Amino acid sequence: MKRFVIIFAVLLGGYVAYYFTLRAGLSKALLTAQSDLAEDGVTLSLPNIVHSGFPLSVRTTLTDAQISGPKGSVRAETATLSASPFSPTQWTLQSRGDMRVDWRADTDRRYLFDVSPSLVRADFGASVLGQLKSVRVTGFKLSTTPVIGTPPPLRAVDSVVFDIRADGGNMAYKLSAVNAFFDRDAARNIQRIFGPHIKALSVSGTLSDLSALDNEAVSEWQTLGAFTVDDSDLIWGDGQFKSTVNMAFAEGRPTGTMTLKVRDAQTLLDGLIAAGTIDNNAAFAAQLALMAAPRDEMGLVVLTLPITDGEVRLFGQKIYRF
Repeated sequence: MKRFVIIFAVLLGGYVAYYFTLRAGLSKALLTAQSDLAEDGVTLSLPNIVHSGFPLSVRTTLTDAQISGPKGSVRAETATLSASPFSPTQWTLQSRGDMRVDWRADTDRRYLFDVSPSLVRADFGASVLGQLKSVRVTGFKLSTTPVIGTPPPLRAVDSVVFDIRADGGNMAYKLSAVNAFFDRDAARNIQRIFGPHIKALSVSGTLSDLSALDNEAVSEWQTLGAFTVDDSDLIWGDGQFKSTVNMAFAEGRPTGTMTLKVRDAQTLLDGLIAAGTIDNNAAFAAQLALMAAPRDEMGLVVLTLPITDGEVRLFGQKIYRF
């Protein structure tokens, strides 16, 4: 019995030491993050930090945390970072309450808006050496309310899930969303065709050669890297689309091809003409190209869109510029 008590005391003492070492490691990681971000001109403000959860959870609650940079800031009313001591490579960050976003675009437009309720969760997976391997971000019933400036493009979304996973020097990603609604002033030409409501979206693909970003030079990745959409499904208004994208960079500008599969291509063409994206002079040539377009095994019209010098073209007309 005495031996059991001694063994139990040793194990308990070892666990307590391990637990508080893990908590201290979290505090150190937050300080390191502040220092690393400051070197890049970004300020991470953590005015209120509360530790809790002993003995079965390592939990840190951040109140009024804010990250600020040259383009703007994001402030969360309450955020909680937590992990189980038995799975120290898996961490969860949850934001509840309101979130305020202040962002200035390159066009000198200012977007200042609240996200409420900000029910956002991020799950992080790391290796035993602390290298980040995966991130999964989920959000539910999110809506934005403009405060001043330009309204944000997205007004509300029922659910959104974003997964990224490291694979050597590449990164696989997957994005899905349900019932997203745009502001009436966002992408007006496209909204004239399909309306403001995306019913469902699913996109997956790969970013290649991200190791080029180790030098913190985006231009180097734009020389070596590539971007693909391996599979995409979109239901926007009455339009249904499937697409793939293979894109690299030439002199820092996107170049490649997009394959778009459309169930009702004629409605798409009519909408592009009505919105003025395709002028009347090119409408006849576009109609002939549509008649000659192949169909896949599901009966969808297959359209090939070249991406050249950062411009996406359909029927010879520019429809989007990166």
